[in-house]
Amino acid sequence: MAGKKGRSGRPSNKTYEHLEDLLSKAWSAGSRLAAVRKLAEMAEAGEVKAAQLLLAYAYGKPVERHEVTGAGGGPLTFAEIAQNVVRRRADRKS
Repeated sequence: MAGKKGRSGRPSNKTYEHLEDLLSKAWSAGSRLAAVRKLAEMAEAGEVKAAQLLLAYAYGKPVERHEVTGAGGGPLTFAEIAQNVVRRRADRKS
């Protein structure tokens, strides 16, 4: 399904800047600081989700890496990829 012409894809930076301006006007700096402090307190009290959120925003989420190997841990060959594609298509039809 195609998007609307000229409107598909990610929103422009202008959109994000506008949202940041609105948020700054609606939520005072003191309230934001209080929210972050509360989140830090929750994390220090052992709430894992609070700690994960705080760390993700402070340092960024860790990069997820997935290593794909062939049979026996060796290099993945084109033949193995083709076999897996054929097998998955057959499984979907059954």
